[in-house]
Amino acid sequence: MKRSTVIRLAALGVLMVTLALLAKFTVLGDYLNYQYLSEMLLGAGALGVVIYLAAYTGGALMNLPAMLFTATALLVYGIPMGFPIAFFGSFVASFVHFQVVRSIGGQALAEVKIPIMQKIMSRFYSHPLRTVVLLRALFFISPPVNYLLALSNVRNRDLVLGTLLGIIPQIAFHATLIYFTRDWVLKAIQ
Repeated sequence: MKRSTVIRLAALGVLMVTLALLAKFTVLGDYLNYQYLSEMLLGAGALGVVIYLAAYTGGALMNLPAMLFTATALLVYGIPMGFPIAFFGSFVASFVHFQVVRSIGGQALAEVKIPIMQKIMSRFYSHPLRTVVLLRALFFISPPVNYLLALSNVRNRDLVLGTLLGIIPQIAFHATLIYFTRDWVLKAIQ
């Protein structure tokens, strides 16, 4: 691996750890919980959606679980309004996360010369759209998947289409879960 790639990956690692520490040990992390987010979103009116998108994107960059944000949209806005808000928020958060990681880390996985890794990545590259859809459908916008996609040489077009298609089943699952367990979930988190 080239020296410049190693430096870029080290910089990405430092950023990753810094953002995780911000979420864990500063007051910023205290604000990224259901109680605070729901109060803020409801109090902000129509501007609440913009606040939600910013919080979701920031949370994704800090590697917080996406379920927190999808559940918040579904609980605060209800399923009919919350579903498209959660969908758009998931897409924006994952795309911004992808772009930040790619801009710092580059396409480091394309440079790996380990035979087993090259074999795995060749399968990935032979069907990138299908792979992105499958990864998003199974793992939603989990941080490891975001890093894998960003550090690979998957094209933006495949990422965008694959993410848009792949997150629908996950958000539908979250909506169904919220629909049947709403009262229990609200009681548990308050």
